[in-house]
Amino acid sequence: MVKLRKVLIFISVLLAGLVSIAGVYSALDSDFLYNIGNSIRNAGLFSGVRLAVLLVSLAFLGMVISILFTFQKKDSTKPAIKISNAGGTVSISSQTLESLAKLVAKNADNVYDIRTIVIDTDSKPSIEVRVKVPPIVSIPAISASLQESIRSKIMETTGTDIENIRIVVDGIIEADRKQ
Repeated sequence: MVKLRKVLIFISVLLAGLVSIAGVYSALDSDFLYNIGNSIRNAGLFSGVRLAVLLVSLAFLGMVISILFTFQKKDSTKPAIKISNAGGTVSISSQTLESLAKLVAKNADNVYDIRTIVIDTDSKPSIEVRVKVPPIVSIPAISASLQESIRSKIMETTGTDIENIRIVVDGIIEADRKQ
């Protein structure tokens, strides 16, 4: 998708450059636009000239619209958790908390396919950890162990108390198929 956007932006810049060059040339040669207008007016309804003008116009319009949508893209960065202390304010990104939770879960036995997300970024954030486990484990036991390990690691590393750590077991997976 990123490559497509880059190609669309390149084509629209190219078309904008061509239109700009035509504008500059028409400002220097007053008959230029008049001759183009006559060529288009005298061309048949289904002629190559009219088709070329239509295609270039549609391509230019499409590129302008694609650029507008590119710049309307939402900012995917998550807000930071702010902790005030005597020395000032410390900001810890949500991605940092997610990474710490994922690191703890990766180091746990019998936990696979780990995905984490910070749900709330108030003074006490909540984290959701989605995992898969093999059928040989006790889901309540492994969930409680993960919650406590994640809570203590985040508290130890960032000084942030996690309000809620939600463990979601997404499925059962064969133990030899660690992802």
